[in-house]
Amino acid sequence: CDGHNHVVVVQDSTMTASSPSSSTPARSRIPRPQEPVATASSFASPDVTRALEQEDRIDSYIANALNALSLQERNAVYHELHGVSEEVEETPTFMKQKFLEFESEWTHRCKSLASDAAIRIAMSLSPDLIHDTKFRLMFLRSENFRVPKAVHRMIQFFEVKLYLFGRDRLVKNITLDDLDRNDRDSLDAGFLQLLPIRDRAGRAILVL
Repeated sequence: CDGHNHVVVVQDSTMTASSPSSSTPARSRIPRPQEPVATASSFASPDVTRALEQEDRIDSYIANALNALSLQERNAVYHELHGVSEEVEETPTFMKQKFLEFESEWTHRCKSLASDAAIRIAMSLSPDLIHDTKFRLMFLRSENFRVPKAVHRMIQFFEVKLYLFGRDRLVKNITLDDLDRNDRDSLDAGFLQLLPIRDRAGRAILVL
């Protein structure tokens, strides 16, 4: 109180005087500045900001790809992702049929491959590996026995392997001895983690 029955009102760090008879305190004449909205990118470095933007683009791409699928196709993707796909019974009759289909599809695809294709080089180095049923079974299982996709995956496997490790290691199992210092440093950094548990379908889980 200042001796005249006035009330001091504090608003926005500004002190103003008003009469006791006034029911509404006087507003400050100083306009309140609009506070900026803080976001995660406000505190991030340029590299982190670019990484976040790239992640948003990837999420958008995946969402658009899923939306382009039919309901049946989308359900199949979700079921396979969560390990609830229909289990394939690998009976001798079924397996024999799939290996015959694989050979037929592989022979057909070979006709359109360039002479310097990685898998042609692999064939010249180790034809037994290319025709090995255990080796082909890896690709059949990875594609749930969809033969055209399994053959395509095997072809791409050798293309990537040739690019990363060269002709000399194209048909051999890659071990730590085949990695250079940068490769080993990347592994030691922990960007790739194999979880100690498996999903409900018994598949190993890799975290990137």
